[in-house]
Amino acid sequence: MNKKIFLLRLSQVLLVTICMLRECINCITDIEQYSKNLSLFYKITSFPTREKAGLLFNRSISSSIINHFGPIILVIAHMIVFLILLYGIVILLKHIKTSDFQLYNTKKFVCIIGLCLGLAEYFFLYGFLAMDYFLSWMHNIDYDGDIAGYGLPLIISLLYLSLKDYQEYNP
Repeated sequence: MNKKIFLLRLSQVLLVTICMLRECINCITDIEQYSKNLSLFYKITSFPTREKAGLLFNRSISSSIINHFGPIILVIAHMIVFLILLYGIVILLKHIKTSDFQLYNTKKFVCIIGLCLGLAEYFFLYGFLAMDYFLSWMHNIDYDGDIAGYGLPLIISLLYLSLKDYQEYNP
């Protein structure tokens, strides 16, 4: 196997490793800040009342059980993405020196699934929260999340990981 291909594969694994470590840190941070996340979910779900938002009907959710699901789902989502990426990295490292380009490119599948789930987590789960956050900025919610800032490293890693080994196209 060529040195350039090995370096390409190694850089792909390193980019995915960075995303995996960030998911691990986010999981640990969300566990540690559970009460802050719970307060955020309560503020978001309780805001759109008829009086506060001028709605025709009351959209607020006052159930504490439903509000507990939000932070728990965040922690579980981070943990699932972390574990999938960890498993994918182990598979890629196991096959990093293989000269069979097609085999290595098919082994990227697990990491691609993990990165796609991470993107879905940030853009759909946090995007869902952002819809009500847009309405509740007047409610003084201190929410500094940046959806694009969270998703951009995943997008870059996904695009770079989807590169095929160039010798596959030059027989």
